[in-house]
Amino acid sequence: MGKNDRSANKDSKKEKLFFRLFTAAVFIFGAGFLLWGQYNSSVQIFDAWVMRYNIDNVLEADSEYSLTAHERAQYEALLEKGNSRLSGSAVDTRRYSASTAGTLFDGAGTTEFSYTYVDNKSDTTVIILHGYNQNSADSAIYAPLWLDLGYNIIIPELRGHGKEESATTFGVWEKYDLFDLITAEGLQDDKVIICARGIGAAAAIFLAADPNYNTDIDLIVAESVYSDLKTLELRQLKRQFRLGDYFVGKFIDITVRKGLGFDPSDADLKNAAASVAVPILFISGGEDDFLGYWNTKEVYDSCAGEKELLVIGDAKHLMVYTLGCDEYGTAVRLMLGKLEF
Repeated sequence: MGKNDRSANKDSKKEKLFFRLFTAAVFIFGAGFLLWGQYNSSVQIFDAWVMRYNIDNVLEADSEYSLTAHERAQYEALLEKGNSRLSGSAVDTRRYSASTAGTLFDGAGTTEFSYTYVDNKSDTTVIILHGYNQNSADSAIYAPLWLDLGYNIIIPELRGHGKEESATTFGVWEKYDLFDLITAEGLQDDKVIICARGIGAAAAIFLAADPNYNTDIDLIVAESVYSDLKTLELRQLKRQFRLGDYFVGKFIDITVRKGLGFDPSDADLKNAAASVAVPILFISGGEDDFLGYWNTKEVYDSCAGEKELLVIGDAKHLMVYTLGCDEYGTAVRLMLGKLEF
């Protein structure tokens, strides 16, 4: 082999080496850029869903969540009736300190929450808990049902949904807030009913399943619950953000563990319901394509205690009580009769 041939061979090897190094650099840079994009997306999603930054825009763009003008009018009419009944009752505004979550999770702290108390001179008190992206004003829609039954009513604000700066944790921290509220009101010796939807219902089930926080809840009315937080997370990634679920999901899990102190996979209502002895009336909309009727059905199926399931056939996620208030009330009364309230 001549000198020129050897030189050309060396140049060829250098070119191949350069090409391989360049390809590796592009791959590493591209993978790093992709992962950074996925991480950045996870932070934005955490801020939207947990801290609720601009979440209204996300939800209003979802036809399965948002209400049509006609549906909104139906909802507002029923809500007005609820507010009218409350305004004619003996209403007191009170506050309690939610501190238990702060002893277990660094980010929870101690927060003062306000709540409405309606004294109906009863030994049974109903705590009405609103759902995700709602507030205590929405809970008034259920007031006539419980006032007609003669019970006291408590309507609190859930963390992350009032004026205070706090994350919403889909029932995980909120369960301790519910414990603090029941303790503050001294309801341990009274009959206690939790009427709740969404994350409020999750808080009630999580609390009832925890033997370390015995509150002697007598009945839970659980409307539109999720089965487990990890499944909910992956479902909404695809529905709201059109994102793949692996890397973004992993980064969200890391963000939740770091910011909130728990793993989304640990927030499992199916597992919690399996150890609940409290009677539960599950209620869901048959046309709930936002959360999925099957979520409520899975928790119902796993529930170990006394239970009933009511499906309002034509109701979407936010319209369960609006379209099915009569069926809802009948199911509640039947459950109360069975439990000899």
